[in-house]
Amino acid sequence: MCEIWWGPKTAKAQRHCPYLEQILKVKYGPVTRYKADCHVDRRTHTFTYLRHPAPPCLTDYETCGFYQSEHDDENRRISRYTD
Repeated sequence: MCEIWWGPKTAKAQRHCPYLEQILKVKYGPVTRYKADCHVDRRTHTFTYLRHPAPPCLTDYETCGFYQSEHDDENRRISRYTD
């Protein structure tokens, strides 16, 4: 069973990575997997419930290298126009 857990049409009222395009919650028997589509590297990342009860894209995205690099690039672009 595949369920869209977060996407453009089903935005939940919680903090998530601003570069997260969509996340799917997929059940494989007793195991739950999350598939997250990242806008920064244009890849799908898979997280298993046993290792990540909630994917880092939803809980701790500030530690993600993709988030940090894209966020820093955006800040540099903005500061170029404000200086």
